[in-house]
Amino acid sequence: MGLFSRLGKGLSASVFALVMAAFAGGCQGYKANFISAYRAGNYPIAEQDLLQEGGDAIRSVGHRDRLLFLLEQGAVTRTEGNLQASSQALDDADKLFQEYDRKADVRIGRSVIATMSNLAAVDYEGYGYDRIMANAYKALNYMELGNLDYARAELKRVAYAQQLIERRKASKIRDAEDARREQGDTDVNRTMNDPSFKAKTSELYGNLPNNSAKAVYANAFAEYLQGIFLLHAGDASDHEVGRVALRSTLSMIDNEFVRQDVELADRISNGEPVPPMTYIIFETGIAPKRVEVRIDVPIFIFNMMAHDTGVDYVGVAFPRLVDEPGGMPFLNVRTASGTVSTQMLVNMDSVIGREFKDELPSVITKTLISAGVKVAAAYAANRATNNNVYANILTRVATTVYQASVNVADVRTWRSLPKMIVIARVPTPDDGQVNLMSPMGYPAATVRVQPKMNNVIWARGPGDTAPLACRTFVLKPN
Repeated sequence: MGLFSRLGKGLSASVFALVMAAFAGGCQGYKANFISAYRAGNYPIAEQDLLQEGGDAIRSVGHRDRLLFLLEQGAVTRTEGNLQASSQALDDADKLFQEYDRKADVRIGRSVIATMSNLAAVDYEGYGYDRIMANAYKALNYMELGNLDYARAELKRVAYAQQLIERRKASKIRDAEDARREQGDTDVNRTMNDPSFKAKTSELYGNLPNNSAKAVYANAFAEYLQGIFLLHAGDASDHEVGRVALRSTLSMIDNEFVRQDVELADRISNGEPVPPMTYIIFETGIAPKRVEVRIDVPIFIFNMMAHDTGVDYVGVAFPRLVDEPGGMPFLNVRTASGTVSTQMLVNMDSVIGREFKDELPSVITKTLISAGVKVAAAYAANRATNNNVYANILTRVATTVYQASVNVADVRTWRSLPKMIVIARVPTPDDGQVNLMSPMGYPAATVRVQPKMNNVIWARGPGDTAPLACRTFVLKPN
């Protein structure tokens, strides 16, 4: 017997309809209004807009969107240069990740809410790339602040985070399978195998990247950070770990600068003297957004076979991943000794797309179950009031409003992440001057680094015309 069939026995149809309508009141979509100012390079305005939209969520323990807004706050304040605020927001996000880890096996309340409403009504628990990028950003913050012990700790957390992410993935799969077995109002298999539904989902999701043989959650950015940090800021015992991390990075992406660092790591391990290097890390563009699409899906009701519901198809909302255009594809790095161009380290579009594809079967299953029980509940409530015209009108209005209000896809995603992360490396110039040039050849930033030291230049350019947020720090300060 289905969930709504059991609940219907304890509630009158009209009251039940009003309860359902009340659930609809809390299902507001994630707008990310701050992203326009962020893309334009108006970073203080972006933070104001972010706090205007998400301040209540950030301050409210238990708010379903708190984790998402903390991640956004961590990235936006980091871009502004407010590293203390960024680290605090990301620390609070990390605590929420840990809390959700502890609750991973307690899924009953979450499943009921998602079934009665939609996936956007439950807590945003983050994706694998969220967790890894949060740790990487904290590590960068601490490197820039000169707190090497904290930076080291955050980089070590990445490997641990990957293990937890794999466990959470398994938990989500079990969650979807349990929901599929326990539901009694819809035949999900028949719906998913319907030719028209399969054709539409293939059209919408057929361009998603294939998952590679490597773990879906592997991120070259985190590995690369660990490699250059341990190579230049660690002690002798760290150098081998740094070399392994750089080799791991090179196995993920064919990048000439990473290849040069692997060779540098070999020379350091052999005790050879090496010149000081300056590393350029450029985060460009905006990560993909999620938008809502509607698909007419066949709903097969099988626990009410004595009555025809009259419902053959129903419009159901699903999320779709859409790439954001813009952002300089690379920078030219000019010093007194010559010019090099940055090369791709991480395509975040691809990272996010692979995980989106990995999660898609679970999302479709849960959304179809939710749609089916809502149709069954609306049919049952409307039929129960056929003998009372006023109650029937009230019930039909309430169930219609409810279904329209909760037919919402979960489009929440960390919007301020970059589209790509590209890197370069140059011998640290004796005059300390590094010029960053746009692909068109105009100056983007002029940076002063410390001669005879290993430096990092970090730059962020969310949009084509946004002024670069650009800072520099020494990997191992005196």
